[in-house]
Amino acid sequence: MNILIVTNGYPPTALGGVEIYSADLAHGLTKNGHRVTIFCRESDFSLPDGHISDEIQNQVRIIRFVNDFKTNTSFIDTIINAAIERTFSDYMIEVKPDIIHFQHLIALSARLPLIANEQGMPFVTTRHDYWSICHRGRLIDW
Repeated sequence: MNILIVTNGYPPTALGGVEIYSADLAHGLTKNGHRVTIFCRESDFSLPDGHISDEIQNQVRIIRFVNDFKTNTSFIDTIINAAIERTFSDYMIEVKPDIIHFQHLIALSARLPLIANEQGMPFVTTRHDYWSICHRGRLIDW
């Protein structure tokens, strides 16, 4: 099976719960004979937002899109990013996944599942926190 995993970051440059979970999942899937591509956000202040890197690590293709909000002018720009959406759509067409697994969309674009749906791509989502309904991700009201 050809699987596209979408996540907010990926090791070794991002090390958190979602990132480690995504890496463990990708490696487990490749060990079981699946082809895995990661599409993730990368934080790198030495590169311009929109910079894309494409590499193979341990049989996993990793597409990193730099997004550090350097050109954002409003809060909505932190949730919706047309450049990421176009890049994701292009790679989705190139990769031709059998299924997309959305892990986390923070620092990517909340509309990526809508784009997958419009293209007729089947997908599943793992919710690691409440980001999709709370900008803090934890439903905490200070």
